[in-house]
Amino acid sequence: MSQRMPPEGSPVRLLETLEPKSLSKIPKGTVGIVQAHCDNRELKVKFKLCNTSVEVKVKEKQVAEKIFTVLCIDGGGIRGIIPAVILDYIERQMKERLPDGSDKDQLRIADFFDLIAGTSTGGIIALALTKPDDSRERPKYTAERLVDLYLNEGKNIFNRPKSHRIRSGYGWINKKYPADGIQKVLEEYFGSTRLNQAVTRVLIPTYDMRGARVHWRNDFDCRRGGHPRFFKSYSINDQTQATENPLMRNVARATSAAPTYFEPIDLDLQPLPNLTLVETLVDGGIFANNPAMCAYADAKRILRSEGRPNDPVLLVSIGTGNLTGALKAEAAKNWGKLSWVDTLITMIFDGASDTVNYQLQYLIPECNYHRFQPQLTFGQDEMDDVSRENLISLKALAEGFIEDRQSDLNTISQRLVTNRLLNL
Repeated sequence: MSQRMPPEGSPVRLLETLEPKSLSKIPKGTVGIVQAHCDNRELKVKFKLCNTSVEVKVKEKQVAEKIFTVLCIDGGGIRGIIPAVILDYIERQMKERLPDGSDKDQLRIADFFDLIAGTSTGGIIALALTKPDDSRERPKYTAERLVDLYLNEGKNIFNRPKSHRIRSGYGWINKKYPADGIQKVLEEYFGSTRLNQAVTRVLIPTYDMRGARVHWRNDFDCRRGGHPRFFKSYSINDQTQATENPLMRNVARATSAAPTYFEPIDLDLQPLPNLTLVETLVDGGIFANNPAMCAYADAKRILRSEGRPNDPVLLVSIGTGNLTGALKAEAAKNWGKLSWVDTLITMIFDGASDTVNYQLQYLIPECNYHRFQPQLTFGQDEMDDVSRENLISLKALAEGFIEDRQSDLNTISQRLVTNRLLNL
């Protein structure tokens, strides 16, 4: 077996320190494990899962490998229903791979990932997946509930009264939508829950227009101009992150404040004792619509900080649909600033997502990097088309994509279940 030593007391460490041929009943009280024995170089291990014993068969070479699992969700407005449907399928598949009689119905997506990242609509999903229930110990929402969020609340998030349409010049002289609708939905789903209460590590990119701090360090200056701003429920040798603890609903509001669609949000934050900063935040999609590279960088930092720099990272990245529309030079050659605005925002968001995918394909072994991004062959590209017809079309698109990639999605589901069982 591998000579790399997992943390003291973990099931992996315990099995590594025993001779496979002599594996016998292990005293109860051992972390996660109730019983283990070996049969033809195959370990049969019983674990405690929720309050029920579960027996799994594990090849010996698998036992020593702990995988750091990462889930990333792109931005894309109402098209967030696509990753929600895909996650619902993965969640149901993982539950089906657990034995009857276990408390598997209590398990959620967040139970299987060490880090979840999301931008814009993906940030709302990431935060909802990690929001605790009333016990503050278990994830509250199923992925299926998030599908319902888009189907039932999309019209409230992108709600534009006729009076606002007129005052805003239909979005040309003011933001396209008032913030009342989205704020009400976020308050309903997140209440007074704070970021550090997330049941799993969560990473949310936004952009600070004020630029009051140097974002990658703990010091401050008076420079002008904005910079990326990352909200985390965890800290990595970073005292600033540990002292800031905004409401989840405000972080969700910040990462989804898409320029021209919603107004920015001002947040009062206290990065150091006796120091309060006001940050003006907008959608993180302007630089990280696909947050997978940011999440991968943090995953490597976390592993180094825990003394496990060589542990593999399994990264699952889910998009909100590849755009299929195209513009020719003839159509755009006479465009000015106003004509370019909507198209440019779409290009920035879509281009950022594809660039990250290109980079990660070369940084992570193929077996550990999985990108799920359907083509928008039907349904609308627009981020704010909340018509019932479009929502049903996008849901059907995601379901068709699941059929096409069923084998890959099932493999991912099995790996996540196995990894969780091995590392309880």
